[in-house]
Amino acid sequence: MRLFDKINSGDTIEIPLELRSSLVSNNQIKFLIRYEVETGEEETSPMAKYRFTRIVFSIDSVFAFFLKRHVHLSTKVANEHIINI
Repeated sequence: MRLFDKINSGDTIEIPLELRSSLVSNNQIKFLIRYEVETGEEETSPMAKYRFTRIVFSIDSVFAFFLKRHVHLSTKVANEHIINI
């Protein structure tokens, strides 16, 4: 995502994320962010024009729904169970 507005020191921005996970577990999300630094000096500055920062955080993925199950004894066959999901 590119942001073209200037972000001042201390300002915050929100970037909405939507994630889907195929596993129920703890997932580590990693971002590498490149940003441009304005030094206010001439182009001969020894500082790099772009800098990088890493953001790492963990999220727990859970089920979107839970199964509801019932186990009943069969009324037709002895020692048999009926499972309803």
